[in-house]
Amino acid sequence: MTTQTLLFRVNGEPKGKARPRFTRKGRTYTPSETKRYEQTIKDAALKAAMVQGWVKSDVPLVLHIGAWFAIPKSWSKKKREQAEIGNLYPTTKPDADNIAKVICDALNDIAYNDDKQIVQCVIRKRYCRSKHDYPHVTVFIEHMPTWEGMKASALNNQEINSGQDKENRY
Repeated sequence: MTTQTLLFRVNGEPKGKARPRFTRKGRTYTPSETKRYEQTIKDAALKAAMVQGWVKSDVPLVLHIGAWFAIPKSWSKKKREQAEIGNLYPTTKPDADNIAKVICDALNDIAYNDDKQIVQCVIRKRYCRSKHDYPHVTVFIEHMPTWEGMKASALNNQEINSGQDKENRY
């Protein structure tokens, strides 16, 4: 049985794609820390794909990335509480686009054939919500619905909601 969604978590502080480095002879290479992080992402995605029945295909995809950062210990108690309830956002490095780059590149040939299949990408940077939560990245991939599919779903939801309104009137 195959599924149209894939969800997995990568534990550890979120990282972005580092810039390529150059040798003295002018050749480029990916820094080893980025390679290790990409391998961690691949391992988590492969494990989740096997458990959830995800099979890569050539369909357009939507990618949702949640990057959860540790709240700095140096912050005041009041500021830490504001971060925990979601009123403060991490505006530090890595940049959201670099987080997406490292994840998209790592998932090539694992979750999809090529990252050109990603037609929509949503990246959210947040602070962990409690002392018991640890920094991590969550990745959710789903098939992009067709325009007709979105229209039918919206109409179906409208019918369900209007039916509930009628029930609530009586």
